[in-house]
Amino acid sequence: MLLQTIPIQARKYGGIPHYEWETTLIEATGEYVLVKGERLRKLVHHSKGKTFIVDNPTLEFLPLNQWFTASVQLHPNGALSYYCNICMPPADKNGFIEFIDLDIDIIKQPGGDWEVVDEDEFREHAIKFGYPAELIARTESERDLLLRLIKERNFPFDGWLEAKVQEFLSV
Repeated sequence: MLLQTIPIQARKYGGIPHYEWETTLIEATGEYVLVKGERLRKLVHHSKGKTFIVDNPTLEFLPLNQWFTASVQLHPNGALSYYCNICMPPADKNGFIEFIDLDIDIIKQPGGDWEVVDEDEFREHAIKFGYPAELIARTESERDLLLRLIKERNFPFDGWLEAKVQEFLSV
């Protein structure tokens, strides 16, 4: 079976390149794209002017009609961590996936609780990039919606992601 490489490109509001990395396609539907990030892959971070090596494999869920992405990282001891971006809906751009990162992230470290981070960055970037009032309100609403999905264990936080991790990732 031929594996399809899918580049992921995160941009800031206004289309400014933010960061990018390559993944391998696992599944694509009209609703979402599911990709695998290989262990020791490069993440080019344009905003920081650096390239990072990502130590652990990830499974990344990119819903095409929702305002978030969800990445599950598998650690060597089998523990999972989660990193969710609040973003404009990811879009399939004929061979790569692109989304506009809206700064706010919801994360969970192994053994920890879910927490919202980077709200200060969101407020700073709202001024710097000139987020319209409607976008600010929508971003905050989408943050609350994602927190509700997580708390109520709705798809994909209902065990589906963890089952996919078991199926497709190894350290």
